[in-house]
Amino acid sequence: MLNRLMMITALAALLAGCGNERPAPTPPPVVIRVPVPQPCAGTRPAEVPSLKARTPDWAALDVRQKAAALGQAYLEERTAREKLNAATAACP
Repeated sequence: MLNRLMMITALAALLAGCGNERPAPTPPPVVIRVPVPQPCAGTRPAEVPSLKARTPDWAALDVRQKAAALGQAYLEERTAREKLNAATAACP
C-alpha cells in the first residue's frame, strides 16, 4: 500500500511539472523603413549663396564672428547639398 502511495505521489509530482511550461516570448515587432522612389524634380534649384555674397563686410567682422559665419555657412551648404542631391538623384 505504501509503495502504491509513493508511486502515485511521484507520478503526480511529475505530471504537475509538465503543465507549468511557459510559451516562448514573442519578439517585439520590427519596423523596416523602405525607401519610396520619387519622380525626378526636374531642374536643379539654385545653390545656397556663397559666404562672400552673404557677408560683404568680411574685413569688419571679429574673429569670433568670422568663425560663426564660417560654421553656419558650412552647415547650410552641406544641408542644401544633401537635399538637392536627394531631390535630383532619380534624374538622368
